[in-house]
Amino acid sequence: MDSAQLCISALGTVVVVFGSLWVFKKVFASQVVTLPAPTRPKYVIPVIDCSRASLEEDMENTRARPIVKLPISVDLPRLARKTIIYDGDSLLFDGTDPANEHLGSNEAENRTKLIQGVWSSVAKLVDEERECIGDLCDALRGGDVAAQLGNFMGNNYTDDSRVIRILKVCNQSLLAPTVVRMKESIGIKYPYKDQRGQWIIVIRKEHENITVTHTKKEQSWESLSDFALQHFEYTWSLRIELDITGENLLSVTVTIDDIQFEDTVPHETRNKIVACFNAVEFIEPVQL
Repeated sequence: MDSAQLCISALGTVVVVFGSLWVFKKVFASQVVTLPAPTRPKYVIPVIDCSRASLEEDMENTRARPIVKLPISVDLPRLARKTIIYDGDSLLFDGTDPANEHLGSNEAENRTKLIQGVWSSVAKLVDEERECIGDLCDALRGGDVAAQLGNFMGNNYTDDSRVIRILKVCNQSLLAPTVVRMKESIGIKYPYKDQRGQWIIVIRKEHENITVTHTKKEQSWESLSDFALQHFEYTWSLRIELDITGENLLSVTVTIDDIQFEDTVPHETRNKIVACFNAVEFIEPVQL
């Protein structure tokens, strides 16, 4: 093949290659998919269901959690001082009695005796007294009381214990579903905060049922300029009724036991605040 033929052949190859590229561009360029630029997902504010049914469902879910997933051993050492236990009208235990400051030779011993007092009184109410309760103070001596109490429960009790079922509704986790919903329903419009140390738990045997009533005090939290126009304090209770075994939740009642306004708060504002409470489905009606 002479040089002229080689040039013609090479030129033909170039024409074929570039022609193919031109055809590919014309045919397929229009089919290229352009992806949209990534966008940041919008934050969605969680919605809290404040219905009575939702409240009771959350409480049942909390009760169903195993011992190790509830703060019984953490809360009881501090709440024993705030717990009162009755068998009908007969007082079995009063953790609020100032005389409890002298139960032991020091603060640590006072605390362990109070815990034992709650435990033994609840056990008596539900007819589940055990020998290990007599050794509870010794089991809690030395080290971290919450950790020692957790070990005591793990070694001597299971989730089907009547005592454990009652104590499952005597801690912060059980109270939380009500507190969160009250903050959502009332506290957003009329902010408030709890009064430190104002929490009492009353456990009572009534006929063949057990009631556990949490009572707390709150106070509104407004700017200084709004204090005279809006400040109020109130006491509320969460009453839980269980059967004698503690297995079945029979009723849940939330009440506003008392509400006090500053004398300077206008009656119109008082009525609006009370109306806000009365708009909450799971709270019993409030009247001034």
